[in-house]
Amino acid sequence: MKKHKRAISVLIAICMIAAVMTGCSGSGTSSSPAGTAKPSPAAKTPVYGGTLIVSQSTQQFEDNLYPPTAANADVLQNARPCLEPLFKIASDGTLIPFLVKEYKMENNGQKYTFILQQGVKFHDGTDFNAEAVKWNIEQTQAGKIQTVFNTVKSIDIIDNYTLVLNMASPDLFLLQTVATSLPVFMVSPTAVKTNGAEWAKTHPVGTGPFKLQSWDYGVKMVFVKNENYWGKDENGNKLPYLDGITFKFIPENVTCTTAFKNGEIDVLRALTSTMITNLKSSSKVTIYDYAFLQLNIWYPTLVSGSKFQNLKVRQAISYAIDMPTVIKSLFGAEFDTTNQVSYQGSPMYSKDITGYKYDPQKAKQLLAEAGYPNGFDATIVAENTPENSLLCQTIQSYFKAVGINLTIDLADAARFAQSVMFSSWGDRLAVIPFTYTPDEIGAARRVLNPATTLFKSTVDFPEKYKGQVNSLFAATTVDSAKKAYADMNKFLIDEACLLTPIYVKKYAVAQQSWVHGFGSGADGEKQIRYWSPETVWKEKR
Repeated sequence: MKKHKRAISVLIAICMIAAVMTGCSGSGTSSSPAGTAKPSPAAKTPVYGGTLIVSQSTQQFEDNLYPPTAANADVLQNARPCLEPLFKIASDGTLIPFLVKEYKMENNGQKYTFILQQGVKFHDGTDFNAEAVKWNIEQTQAGKIQTVFNTVKSIDIIDNYTLVLNMASPDLFLLQTVATSLPVFMVSPTAVKTNGAEWAKTHPVGTGPFKLQSWDYGVKMVFVKNENYWGKDENGNKLPYLDGITFKFIPENVTCTTAFKNGEIDVLRALTSTMITNLKSSSKVTIYDYAFLQLNIWYPTLVSGSKFQNLKVRQAISYAIDMPTVIKSLFGAEFDTTNQVSYQGSPMYSKDITGYKYDPQKAKQLLAEAGYPNGFDATIVAENTPENSLLCQTIQSYFKAVGINLTIDLADAARFAQSVMFSSWGDRLAVIPFTYTPDEIGAARRVLNPATTLFKSTVDFPEKYKGQVNSLFAATTVDSAKKAYADMNKFLIDEACLLTPIYVKKYAVAQQSWVHGFGSGADGEKQIRYWSPETVWKEKR
């Protein structure tokens, strides 16, 4: 079967759409043998058996694996053995239909038709079909936490394996957003209806190659082989290859690194700078050449009476921190500085953005002009991680030098999600990460769009900015998309200073030589966030 790839990274996507509009009167199709997996060229002949042991250098943050209400991006990795997506994303940004076998876009994104894989069943034995996909989409819309399907006006069921998404307005970026968001994972409607959404948070029932057997939160997750899995490899052999996958959470870096060196861990994710230095001389360590995460300070400009509603205060804070020195002194090669909501090397990076170079005297001057010649007291809230703790302490010292007395509030994952991501964080500064999945426009859809962002209860997005965002999503050419994003980016930083960029982070992972097909870069594939556990295999040792 021939595979037709649809490029969904922003520039390629727009080029494809333009071609479709010119040659096909607004229609386009793409299909892929999603149940057929091709082993990596670097791998030997796959063998069956064994359990993959995966660990990470941080504690477990996500406690909710129910896609309509899940928030932590780690779900994209840690639920993937049992939950599967409608689409997958390759490392080059190519959209690959998965549970969706074929798709069709019409009228510049006004209508999408999904043709589903047949013969796929959930772990509880019920059918994966058009009704199940519709139900999952509707639960996401009802949850009002994930915004990926906000622009879907209605869903028509054509037959058991065909459904049509009718959009409230043309949406050229729907598929790239769907393919990189938590709600892309499908769960059994019957299991959730029978047991409840609260139960579903810790009992994911999907179509995946493995079933969740046990979960000792913060310690271990054990997945066992789904004997009735629907997928096959390119030779028609049944998947998955492994008997099981176990995630071990070992937040102590030395212990984690030692276990990997001793061969007790097969794959070690989210390496810190110290771990990279420790491992790279003896193990295969991949530091990706693309950014996957950006960290920013956000300001509560919608909070009545907040001192941060004053533009000069926000600009003073931006001038007060020597970000390049902070990043160089605190972190390693996987961190880069940036002065905008993009990163160097990206087609969306704009050289026209000035940003704020370190200038403490300028910061003091702006504070005085804003009415705070002696500074003021402030609080900054961030998720409680070693990186954030060190970062906030450093920022605290820079603030003190210009007269700002900063109190640090490090919140655990649950409190951070509830008090920052899902509600107003009040009159505080907030350190908030977002991921480039797969690119800046995907991030803009989730984080920077005033109509759908979770920050709309805390950040005041002016009408001018809203118009720029609308222009971005209405773009039909490469140049118009780049211009719209540059305009939006410049407004965020230079004109309104609604946020202060801190750093861009690249992903790093170590993988043992006997592991193949993980998608971590060791076998050529570099899209770690969208790994394919069904194709992973281990050489016999």
